Amino acid sequence: MLMNLIELMGLVILASVIQANYKIPSPVTLMGGILGFSLLGIKPFEFEAKEFDTIVMATLPLLIASDALKMKWDDLKTHGVSLFWVAVISILFFIGLGVLVKGFIVPDYAVSIAGIVMLFCMVAATDLITVSAIFSNFKVPHKLKVLTEGESLFNDATALIVFSIAGVALTTPEEVTAGFIVGKTLSVIFGAIAIGLAAGYLTTITLRLSGEPLVEGTIILFFAYLAYLLAEHFHFSGILAVIVSVVIANRMIQNIIDKEDDDIEAANKTRNFGLLNYALTTRENQKTAIKSIDFVSMFAAALLFVSIASVVDLQKMLDYKYEIIALFVASTIIRGLTMLKFALLSNQVSFMQSIQKHWWSVLTFAGSKGALSILMVHMIPNSFEYKEMFEHVVIGNILLSTFVYSIALALIIMKNKEKFEKECEEEGHH
Repeated sequence: MLMNLIELMGLVILASVIQANYKIPSPVTLMGGILGFSLLGIKPFEFEAKEFDTIVMATLPLLIASDALKMKWDDLKTHGVSLFWVAVISILFFIGLGVLVKGFIVPDYAVSIAGIVMLFCMVAATDLITVSAIFSNFKVPHKLKVLTEGESLFNDATALIVFSIAGVALTTPEEVTAGFIVGKTLSVIFGAIAIGLAAGYLTTITLRLSGEPLVEGTIILFFAYLAYLLAEHFHFSGILAVIVSVVIANRMIQNIIDKEDDDIEAANKTRNFGLLNYALTTRENQKTAIKSIDFVSMFAAALLFVSIASVVDLQKMLDYKYEIIALFVASTIIRGLTMLKFALLSNQVSFMQSIQKHWWSVLTFAGSKGALSILMVHMIPNSFEYKEMFEHVVIGNILLSTFVYSIALALIIMKNKEKFEKECEEEGHH
């Protein structure tokens, strides 16, 4: 165990150095390194399926919380309609088109519509880690970051909710009615929101009792995990509960900081240094808490990508090479179409963020898959006859999207470097 930890830390350091010096995203290095070892017959990390599930369940709320902390309330208000479209409507459109190309994806399998819906849910869920790693190497407009980060954050919840409902349809012998689907969806969403709101308020109350930044980071994570576990226990969306909890807590903290800005101004005028120090402390504590969570999430992300690469069975993936490539091509084209629809609509209405051609390209290839996709595979009942095929097809698409999308995304940003830099300057003037 200790040796595995040392190896993981070494890989994280190596991946960070490579990213800093050669602009190669750390997930690409991590997964590429492990796959390279596998080709040589060396497996520095080996995980059983149950161990992998445990890793995902343990790290997923942490990663979601880390991403949610970066989502500002003002950005949600400004781009709420755009985010709803790209993270909810577009996902439903994506899954619907996936059902239509069923014959192309799995021509030799009698997969039901519910099964195809579940398959496309698994490749609809995107991973922000790779995209964030690429964005960190370039100047990218804040509005574009909000769209990509927000889409990744909220589409995971959408994909998992639809996946769960399709899973019920797959395992229930009786016909699933439209009323059942609507009722189930509403209960999953509003139940998660209620738990997330409660956890967010409790987070804020508890934070007021603490003055230690590292402890404050722990408090945020504690209630995020609590929200996740409670929501999952009651069969709601754990991911959505975490998002709501962290966003609400972050918003309330920001309100306190905004109020203390007035205190700082008053303290400067009255030379009340005690009040000034108090006001500045909250702001610094927030920054330190976020940094501490980001630091922990970095190792969690590394563990996830290493574990994904470690569970790969290259021989079985070759057995399903047609299905892997067919799904990758189809899902990439469909994602491009859904983002094109979003871009065309956004340019026709005033209340949505206008999407230019180079933004559309970024949004299309900001769809790398991650651990949530595999977690959904493992949620499929063992009685499902195509579970093995689904597992290897999804893993294959995770690997392809990590490498192909990363390269494409970096090339697109580099090609439009001047445009993005100009847009960043224009944002700075507003």
